[in-house]
Amino acid sequence: MSATLLLYPRYAPRRVRGVRLSIRIGIVATVVFAVLAWSAPPLGAVLASGSSPVPPTATGPDELKAAETSMQDGGGPASTLANVTHVTPEARYGAGMAYDAKDGYVVLFGGFAPYSYCNKTSCIYTVTPLNDTWIFEGNHWKRLDLSTHPPARFDAGMTYDAADGYIVLFGGNGSAGCFPCSSFHPMNDTWTFAGGSWTNVSSAVAPPARAEPSLAYDASDGYAVLFGGVVWTPNGTLYKSDTWTFSAGLWTRVNRAVHPSARAGASMAYDVNDSYVLLFGGRNRSGYLNDTWRFHADGWTEFASRVAPSARQFGDLVDDPAGGQVMLFGGFDGTARFWGFLTDTWLFKKGAWKEDFTTTVPPQARDDSGVAFDAGRGYVLLFGGRTWNLGSSPGGFLGDDWYFVRSAWGETPFVAPGARQGAAMVYDARDGYLLLFGGYYGPAAAVTFGDTWTFRDNAWTESFLAVHPSNRTQASMAYDPKDGYVVLFGGIGPNGGYLNDTWTYAGGAWHKLTTPSAPSPRAAPSMTYDASDGYVLLFGGSHRAGFYSLTLNDTWKFAGGTWSRIHTGPRPPSRSDAAMTYDAKDGCVLLFGGQYGLRGGYSGTYNDSWTYARGRWTNVTPASSPSSRSDPAFIYDPRDGYVLMFGGNAQGKGLQELWTYSGGAWTMYTGLLPWSLVGRYLASIAFLPSEKHVILYGGAESVGFQLGDTWSYADGTWTAL
Repeated sequence: MSATLLLYPRYAPRRVRGVRLSIRIGIVATVVFAVLAWSAPPLGAVLASGSSPVPPTATGPDELKAAETSMQDGGGPASTLANVTHVTPEARYGAGMAYDAKDGYVVLFGGFAPYSYCNKTSCIYTVTPLNDTWIFEGNHWKRLDLSTHPPARFDAGMTYDAADGYIVLFGGNGSAGCFPCSSFHPMNDTWTFAGGSWTNVSSAVAPPARAEPSLAYDASDGYAVLFGGVVWTPNGTLYKSDTWTFSAGLWTRVNRAVHPSARAGASMAYDVNDSYVLLFGGRNRSGYLNDTWRFHADGWTEFASRVAPSARQFGDLVDDPAGGQVMLFGGFDGTARFWGFLTDTWLFKKGAWKEDFTTTVPPQARDDSGVAFDAGRGYVLLFGGRTWNLGSSPGGFLGDDWYFVRSAWGETPFVAPGARQGAAMVYDARDGYLLLFGGYYGPAAAVTFGDTWTFRDNAWTESFLAVHPSNRTQASMAYDPKDGYVVLFGGIGPNGGYLNDTWTYAGGAWHKLTTPSAPSPRAAPSMTYDASDGYVLLFGGSHRAGFYSLTLNDTWKFAGGTWSRIHTGPRPPSRSDAAMTYDAKDGCVLLFGGQYGLRGGYSGTYNDSWTYARGRWTNVTPASSPSSRSDPAFIYDPRDGYVLMFGGNAQGKGLQELWTYSGGAWTMYTGLLPWSLVGRYLASIAFLPSEKHVILYGGAESVGFQLGDTWSYADGTWTAL
């Protein structure tokens, strides 16, 4: 039986017990350490013995030829081979991974993986770059069979370009037309991915070819930033120190006197909280690095960090907006512990590093994984990588999924709607759960959602429905007990358009209604069920008026599937984003606050209180009232017998205030609130009778910083779920 073992130079300086190594073995990075004590047999010995690290599957010559052809094309194994049928990506390292905000899923491309193919007389063992494309949606992987795609590669730069609405992939270490391959070459082609398709946008002006570049989208400046990388030449290894930006399909060189030193394998991500690109570590001719830099407004600045992670390359760095931080995990530093692979977790916030010792059991030590923040689910997703443990997977290649949320690692996905503001939420009495729909995450990677979630027994569940309202934020939703369904109206779509469609939800299904009349298109109207009068009540909102949005003060009712305008006498002044709920104790609808004037122009907020009963509005503002605000969380709490109000928007900042309303009077809570229950606005809130407590979800702490936490409230106490 013959065997082919592929080695390739990485030129990564490595020191172990005083021995410097400059070769990285493609089949597994640590076989060279087999001279040390080891519980598992070295892979070289396994191959020499004629046994396979992957259980061989007998195939005929035609199938083996098909495998060779597929490998030559860079697509990995042919689909006819039973031993390589996968419902998740194969184990690999060096894959590109990014969240596609426009399409609402994580995208993974390429990487470097091991394969074995056997018939009754021979086996082929090799490692190969890949060119497969996978998406991660709804906590599941799905492979896309695409006729057009980038050539096979690993260690490319990949990021989502929010300004242009697509994923950008550049460079990497590639090969094509060889099987097995004995050499690889850096690349400099540029590809974009949108709507499930790849497009080659390579141009004459582009960064020179390289592998292991760092690439991240700079949301504050509106372009992607590329730095560094490595190429191998007959004269030796050349590390890069150039900076490029990519915008509207064009590359531009940024020449600055101050910049990080030449390096490859550095970790780079955008820090949403601090509004700059963050770069850490990497390697160069001298060894591994642990300096920290930021890129903002076309310029580099080094941080003078007294505390920082140890020097390393290929650490997994990602922005974690759900936790308000940038997270770094693992990497490779060439030391003896775990043969150089790291398993520590670090958090970067407000310009400072801090090691996270509070985390649960972390992933196995590794480097060069795929990592992205899944905005649709509200967690960091880490896939695969390269490790030291031969027993974990063929050749130390990993194919596992890990999830990071609230400083906790887990192999089971944290199921929740994800960080967002402006989602509609209400209790569905017919079906016995809370219903949440839509919302918005941004602006760094703006996403307007169209997903449906339910909550009961303290757990979130996503409903994957073929028919549902279009993606939107700041829609209004109320439960109509007389007709036995949830009613959803209006909102703002992904393109900024204002909506006035009406949907009902019952029995786990959405239905679009066609009504003879309806309120005009609008966002953020106030809506609740008026139990005294027996209909859904809608008031105000804002509608588009050229570049701006004007606020409204019309009143509508919805009953029996029909909208009717109510012409009342005195009524609240025009406003949007006001809080409104039915106060069962006092037997009327209560409205508070809101925003007036031009949304996007001159505007202000109210702090007045109004009641609605028997078709009439009444101003009931007491002398002592909460301060002016818009978008507070507002709900009647039947367990405690009062209207509950938390937070609100005060000039772009979320308030951390708790108020109750009962018998015509406001009362402010003066005790201590949990420190992690941060001030917020545009949060979702509803009362869940089965649990006898109020549920609060998400919202925004400030502009561009959305939350994805779940809280319960009962008997004056908040509890994080």
